[in-house]
Amino acid sequence: MLWAVGEKSAIGLEPAQYGLMTTALAAGAIPGSLLSEWATRLFGELRTLLGGWLASSLLLLVPLLVPSPWTLHPTAVLWGVVGAAVNVLVISTRQRLIPVELLGRVNSAYRLIGMGAMPLGAALGGVVAEFTGVPAVLTGATGVCLVAVGLLWRALSGRNSTPLTSTATLSGISGSR
Repeated sequence: MLWAVGEKSAIGLEPAQYGLMTTALAAGAIPGSLLSEWATRLFGELRTLLGGWLASSLLLLVPLLVPSPWTLHPTAVLWGVVGAAVNVLVISTRQRLIPVELLGRVNSAYRLIGMGAMPLGAALGGVVAEFTGVPAVLTGATGVCLVAVGLLWRALSGRNSTPLTSTATLSGISGSR
């Protein structure tokens, strides 16, 4: 928001233009949610997840490297496409892996951690921006995301062609309980 909206911002959007940017993000989410299954069939579950997270992470740099409404709006569409595609895959995979009787608890824990961390991240980003500037926050967020994707890739590298919800995976999980 600080990087995009206002006369002193790097991009210089008017408040209404920020609304258009969020509309562009939402518009991208529609095809993204529809493309999730196709991408999963084409690349596999793990590659689609990690590739989507990698793309989303790198897209964070676009407004920093090219601060313009002409690049922000198409980037917002891409954020929507990638975010929705990965979100559909994450939620559907979780629903296949978690036993029905535990699904409510797992979903509530997932949301508590995911949504609960957002205000903490925003506060930390505000403190960092105050002392080092908004570009440092955008760069740092990209770095954290790339490290997370790299760690997941490394941890799961032997499974790149194995579906996350294969029979072998499910029997291995249920056998370890």
